[in-house]
Amino acid sequence: MLLKTCQNKNLKFITFGRSFHADFRAENIIFNETSSTFIIQNTTVHLPIPGLGAVENTIAAWAVCSQLDITIEEFADALKSIKTVPMRTQVEKAGDLTIINDCYNANPASMKNALEILCTFKRTGNQRLVFICGDMAELGEQSEKLHAELGQVIADSRLDLIVAVGALAKIAAEQAAFLNQNMQTKYFPDSAAACNNLTNYINPDDIILIKGSRVAKLELVAEQIKSVFETQKR
Repeated sequence: MLLKTCQNKNLKFITFGRSFHADFRAENIIFNETSSTFIIQNTTVHLPIPGLGAVENTIAAWAVCSQLDITIEEFADALKSIKTVPMRTQVEKAGDLTIINDCYNANPASMKNALEILCTFKRTGNQRLVFICGDMAELGEQSEKLHAELGQVIADSRLDLIVAVGALAKIAAEQAAFLNQNMQTKYFPDSAAACNNLTNYINPDDIILIKGSRVAKLELVAEQIKSVFETQKR
């Protein structure tokens, strides 16, 4: 709609994205556990934040900076020191356990992005990929449908365990388990119950994504996991 309006009114505009037709785009994207590397305008960019969403945000930022007499070299150099915002794809350690703390908020697109990040982590030995999933809030009449669709994404991710916290997250977990019967599931009605049963479902070397909307209060679970496991070693 915005693009069509600009065209109809003969307004100047620039485009960005991953499409070949975009004015500014990222190419040759390589995802790592905690970062990404890609090419913008023949310049290699190292972004110390994981995930496709961060790459797309970077392209948008460059589209703006390119209009402000900032060179691509200056832009790429500035990105090297960028830091994650607390509770947004924040990778933390607790002993041998790895936490991807993404508790700040959640919607279907950001859930998919976070699951893709989790799946970039390589298991070693008996390590498991675990998703502690909270409700996605404020989705209106489509809430149950969108949580069921999230279950499809979770099933495709081939995780080892999904821990549902909240009634809506339970819908996602049940759908994931139905589609992928190798996936283990746990359910807790709220974050307090999840905190009280940590040692019943978390192993000391798990790789855990924790994500949900603010109402899920999953930051409490993240803090409890760190408190229990940060001094433990195999």
